[in-house]
Amino acid sequence: MIAGGKDDMAPEPAIHKLVDKLNTQKGVTVDYRVFPDADHIFAKQADKVTAALEDHVTTAMAHRNMPLAAD
Repeated sequence: MIAGGKDDMAPEPAIHKLVDKLNTQKGVTVDYRVFPDADHIFAKQADKVTAALEDHVTTAMAHRNMPLAAD
């Protein structure tokens, strides 16, 4: 989950509270990243957001417990 520090539509403290609540559930660990200078659209942070998403997907795929295709 990502949040912008300057987001007026979905304020970062509210997103942080949601992440904290989700992380209390059994087996749930939220990858939470804050972009302090980003607003709701992240337009000026596109490269940083793309890098964060690529990192998240790479990490998630490395920890998959099931095969991608049947043998």
